[in-house]
Amino acid sequence: AKTLGVHYDVLPIEPAVLRNKVAVLCELYAKVQERTQALHASEQRLRMVIDGASEAFIGTDANGVVTDWNDAAEDLFGWRRAEMLGQPASRVLLPGQDGCQRARRRDGREFDVEVSRWQVPQSQPPSFAALVRDVTQRRQAEAARTSELRQALQQIVEQEKMVALGSIVAG
Repeated sequence: AKTLGVHYDVLPIEPAVLRNKVAVLCELYAKVQERTQALHASEQRLRMVIDGASEAFIGTDANGVVTDWNDAAEDLFGWRRAEMLGQPASRVLLPGQDGCQRARRRDGREFDVEVSRWQVPQSQPPSFAALVRDVTQRRQAEAARTSELRQALQQIVEQEKMVALGSIVAG
C-alpha cells in the first residue's frame, strides 16, 4: 500500500517476535503501574506531613496564587482550604515593614507572623512553600520584658541620682 509517497509493506509478524514484543509491553506497563503507585504513596505521605504540621503551610505558584493550604492555615487565618485555593496569597500575607511580617485573618484583624519561605526544588513551573507562625504572643512578651528592663534601668538611674545628691549634701 502507498500513502502520501510512503510505501508500507504489510508483513506477517512471527509469533515468537510478537510474544517478545507483548512481553516487553507488559513489563513496561507493570513498571509504569509500580512507579505510579509509589508516586501516589509518596504524595499521601507528603499530604500527611503537611496536614499534620502545627504551623500554617501555604503552597503557591510562581504568581503567588495559593495551590496548597493545610489545616493549621485554616485555623490561623479562618479561611477553608477550598476557599483559598486559586486565591492570591497576598489576601492573608501582607507586605512586611521594619523586618516584621504581617498577616490578616478572615475577620480583617492583622497580626505579626514569622514566615519561612522556599522554592520547591526541581518544580516546573516554579512553585513555592511557606510555613507561617503567629508570633503575636512572643512579640507581646518581648515588649513587656523590654518595658520591665526600661523601668528597672530608670529606677537605677534615679537611685544613682539620689546617692550623688546625698553625697553633695553631706559634703
